Amino acid sequence: MRPLPATVIDVTPGWLNAALAGAQNWPGGAVTSVEAEPISGQDSLASAVSRLTVEVEQADGSREPLQLLVKLHDPDASTRADGYYAAEAYFYREIAPRAGIPVPATYMAEFDTETRRLAIIQEFLSGGRIGSTGQIMDSDDLQRVLAALATLHAAWWESPDLGRLSGVRTFDTMRRSIIQLEPGDPRVRNFLDWFGDLLSPALADSIGSMPGWLEKVEANLSTRTTLVHLDCSAKNIFIPDDADRVLVMFDWALFAAGNPALDLATLLCQSVDPADHDRLRALVGTYHAMIVEKGIDDYDLDVLWDDFRLACLWWLVRPVGLASILTSDREAHLKKIVPLLDSVMAHTGAPELLGQR
Repeated sequence: MRPLPATVIDVTPGWLNAALAGAQNWPGGAVTSVEAEPISGQDSLASAVSRLTVEVEQADGSREPLQLLVKLHDPDASTRADGYYAAEAYFYREIAPRAGIPVPATYMAEFDTETRRLAIIQEFLSGGRIGSTGQIMDSDDLQRVLAALATLHAAWWESPDLGRLSGVRTFDTMRRSIIQLEPGDPRVRNFLDWFGDLLSPALADSIGSMPGWLEKVEANLSTRTTLVHLDCSAKNIFIPDDADRVLVMFDWALFAAGNPALDLATLLCQSVDPADHDRLRALVGTYHAMIVEKGIDDYDLDVLWDDFRLACLWWLVRPVGLASILTSDREAHLKKIVPLLDSVMAHTGAPELLGQR
């Protein structure tokens, strides 16, 4: 394997040409110049993401500009997420060609376990918009995302391939890797100290006993299994301006084999206006009708609704994890997300399931 770049400065014309030489979907031509513009931040794919404007020379001598996206590892080795890097590179190499829904055209995706370096080169998506963390979606956009999830989930529904692909992790593996919580874990108390005033007293009490009910949430999800994105939110979705074009999902670092309601909870807990939270059951019903149309007729709507509520409870783990290392960006993000979660819990009655089963 060619050495992967340490930083975007190392993404030179020579390196790109060597990296793209084996890409079957590369449109062709030699890269003669590269200009990089960092696009990192709270909502970016990672801390080292750049838009490349390259000049490509064709065999006839003509030259044309082209934009690419390059995603590299975090420059701070102490915060690199090796497991996520390896998983995302695996997804784009092995799964993306048959994912069942559009993903960015990917020309290379490699992770070097020895140097702990990641390099993903993709098309730069244009002619549409990418949302931000915690962005509220309008009804039309939500419908388009639900349709994409239904297509993805139906394509991989109970697929034997999920067990054959060595790079596909299970939900249990993902739950443990996101955050480890034990009874009395100080991270739970720290989260409540910082953000407890944004929660109802009942939900704050439930979160206080989070380590005791995480296993119950996992155990009581139904056994329906498919390929799940696990980070399906506005910041990882490209929505074309043309309503006839299908949206594109990216940033697949968390993908796993798990219950489809995990994706619904990730999307709806963040992207629905609290004023519309009384429509959450109807939105879950919309998704259910979509998968039924695709031939999935063994998943009762009431079971899906309970799975969705359990998945909403599971999703509470993420804010607790984010609050364990609090930055100004994370604090702003959590102040936006936590009230949404509180409203979701009130409107779905999800915490009631902890005492029912």
